[in-house]
Amino acid sequence: MNVKSLKWTANILLLAGFLFPLIAGNFTGMQLTSNIPILILHIAFWMASVVVAYRAYVKDKQPPAAMPVWVRCCNYVNSDSSKILLFCILFGYAYFPTLGGPGSPLPSMMTTFLAISLFVMGLNIKLGDWKNLTKAPKAICVAVLLRWLVMPFVAFIVGKIVFGVIGSRYGLDPVTVNTLIVALILLGTTPTGTASNTLTLIARGDLALSVSVTTVNSLISPIVQPALLLWLAGSMVSLSTSAIMIDLVKSVLLPVLIGSIIGILIPKPIEKIKPILAPIAIISLGGIMLTSMARGTPTLLKQLIVLPFIFVAGLIHGSTGFFLGYQVPKLFKLTDAQRRAICFEVAIENAGLTQTLANTHFKDTPLTLIPALLYGKLQNFIGATFVLPLFQKKDDLLEKEEKARQVAEKK
Repeated sequence: MNVKSLKWTANILLLAGFLFPLIAGNFTGMQLTSNIPILILHIAFWMASVVVAYRAYVKDKQPPAAMPVWVRCCNYVNSDSSKILLFCILFGYAYFPTLGGPGSPLPSMMTTFLAISLFVMGLNIKLGDWKNLTKAPKAICVAVLLRWLVMPFVAFIVGKIVFGVIGSRYGLDPVTVNTLIVALILLGTTPTGTASNTLTLIARGDLALSVSVTTVNSLISPIVQPALLLWLAGSMVSLSTSAIMIDLVKSVLLPVLIGSIIGILIPKPIEKIKPILAPIAIISLGGIMLTSMARGTPTLLKQLIVLPFIFVAGLIHGSTGFFLGYQVPKLFKLTDAQRRAICFEVAIENAGLTQTLANTHFKDTPLTLIPALLYGKLQNFIGATFVLPLFQKKDDLLEKEEKARQVAEKK
């Protein structure tokens, strides 16, 4: 089988592992140990999906024979993270009565999952990255200001229109409307997600600027996010901004700083284990998504009507962030590479952090989890499917023009 066929087979096995056993058991979810044969069937399908996907990776990338197997496996996980995260979401749904129910340790572990992923991010912030903060102050200031001005206020406006005006007219009750607006504001006030760095790299943007802005946004979030939440959502929900601030310091600021300090002090040992760092971050994010799906599914099944509204709100929210993140920096005469980086820094939210905050500070309203869970996938879909091809098409056009110019000069 060729690479494409193997990838399709892996995807079919993944979905089959979700649908067939669940239909045979209970499509609305089941206890983890209530039907052992169904559980075994789930795992068998999904393990087969992983094996086939790994074969596709090896055939496609053709890693050197001398590369250790553990490094090869780590690189595979890093290259196929979307499938790992999708598996976590599906597993969280399939067994939500156990994984999200009373007595489950997972909800209390969400902060730990987040801290681990941000600690890994910190390990990758080198001394040179901190020095970069002083090299492009104008671009960093523009990016940071846009991030904290655009997404929170767009979330507020979009939430009021999509949920408050349109949703109220088509069946959403006032409590649900209020919850969804707060959830979108919570999402819009979180710092930039680390996926922005990967997308910037692929888009040939200014990677140093991207890493710098992600770092700054993470560091200032314990102060900025609670303030914006209180301002935009304080009249709609009771908030303990001090508790949120302390939570952000513990789960965001400290892990990033500690990770960076360790990475700077002992760079050689960290370099040796570097292949395993990305998989650790991906698995941690998977834990957040699994728990969020398990926690939010009971509420979601009772209110499936909210999904179209959340999808539309997320689509408008993300698209606006990408558009303004790329166009506004042009007014400040920043380079195209800088604008590409800022585009992703503005639009990519830290959905994992949002889910953790929702689980910790909005326990009485599980629906608060759902917009972040959906947007976590939607933002990457918009970025990879629409934004990246536009940049790549622009690069191809510039390369053709440059070749034509060189040919003309030779003549």
